[in-house]
Amino acid sequence: MRTRPKSIRFTVEPAKPKPIRFTAIIEKPRRRSRSKFSGMKLRKLVDKNPRRPNTHGARHWKLYREGMTYEQLASKPGFGYHHFRWDLGHQFIRMR
Repeated sequence: MRTRPKSIRFTVEPAKPKPIRFTAIIEKPRRRSRSKFSGMKLRKLVDKNPRRPNTHGARHWKLYREGMTYEQLASKPGFGYHHFRWDLGHQFIRMR
């Protein structure tokens, strides 16, 4: 079994601190671009909820009100843009 001589000392240098970046504070907040549906009103083209019961799509359908603007719809909790686009694509709703 080998042992170290007592005359050799090991020193550990302290780690250098990483520089702090303040990019999040310096950068300007990004403005949200306007949607192509801004100012348009919603119109339902079907009377009944066309989505399967007890699904996210069916719950999302309950958010739609005749004549509401896109901004009103987008501000509601639970709004999902992909559900909105799916309903538009299947011609269950129309924006005018």
